[in-house]
Amino acid sequence: MSAPLPLVVVVGGRDRRRDRDVTAVLDALVDRRGAVRLHHGGGEGCDRSVAAWARRRAMIATAEPEVRRWRWWAAHAGEVTGLVAFPGGKGTRDVARWARELDVSVWEPLAALGPS
Repeated sequence: MSAPLPLVVVVGGRDRRRDRDVTAVLDALVDRRGAVRLHHGGGEGCDRSVAAWARRRAMIATAEPEVRRWRWWAAHAGEVTGLVAFPGGKGTRDVARWARELDVSVWEPLAALGPS
């Protein structure tokens, strides 16, 4: 039986719908790390872009609304290999902070763009 694919969580603003940004970043992620499975919050904006990217690439992406809650991170940080944080609001910043506190690698590829 093969090992499960590495789990990467992707978060970003709910009003952020920039498919080109998500496509470029997630393509780069897969180029660097190989196949991964993704969890996203299942909301509007960035989450929808992630789901659309995964469908186009035949990748695994699961809507997991609990990724926006500390208790999810406390329970699952050991299985998360990375967090991709697109610009967003307070919730996105909280998730990135929690990931760092739990020693999960955080990549903020578009941080220079600021909040969505």
